Amino acid sequence: MRDINLLPEEARDYSANTEKSFKPSVSMSPAAIIAIIIALVLMASSIAAPMIYVSYLEKTIEGLRNKINSKEFQEVRVVNNELGSVNGMLNKKNEILLDIEKNSLPVTQAITSVKNAVPKGCYITSLSYSNKSVRIDGVAENTLVMTEFLSSIDRLQNLRRSGANDSMSFDKVNDAYTFSITLSLGAK
Repeated sequence: MRDINLLPEEARDYSANTEKSFKPSVSMSPAAIIAIIIALVLMASSIAAPMIYVSYLEKTIEGLRNKINSKEFQEVRVVNNELGSVNGMLNKKNEILLDIEKNSLPVTQAITSVKNAVPKGCYITSLSYSNKSVRIDGVAENTLVMTEFLSSIDRLQNLRRSGANDSMSFDKVNDAYTFSITLSLGAK
C-alpha cells in the first residue's frame, strides 16, 4: 500500500526502506554452523557416555556375581563360612581374656605396692600371690612399726582387708614381732 501524500522522492526512499525491512537478515558463517554442530555433539556425548559406562559396569558386576555363584567357588564359600565361625569363637575368647585382664591385678603391681608400704624397721620374709589374694609374712622391730605397716597397707588402692578369706596373726618372738596377713586383691 502506498501513501499518496508522499512526494516522489520520499516515495522512492519509502519503498527502498520497506523492501529492506521485509527481507530476512539471517546469515551465518559456515564456521558458526560447524561450531554449533560440534557443541551439540559434545553435549550429547557427555550425556550418553556416563549412561554407557554405568550399563557396562552393571554388566560386569552381573558377570562377576554369576562367576562367584558358580561351582568353581563353592569351596571358597565353605571356607569363608568356617572362617566366620572361627572368628566368632576367637572374639568370644578374646572377650573372656579382656575380662580376666581387667579384673586381675598384675603380680608386679601387687609386689610393688607391698614393697612401697613397708616402713623402716619392718621386713617382709615371704610374699605369696594368688589370683584373688596376697599373703604377707614379715618381722617388725616393735608394735609401732607393725602398726605403721598395717596403716600403709590400708591406704593401698589395690589391696584391702575386708574379704572373707582375709586374716591377720601376730606373735612376739624375742624382741621382734612376727606377723602374717592375707589380703584380698582389687579396688576398695
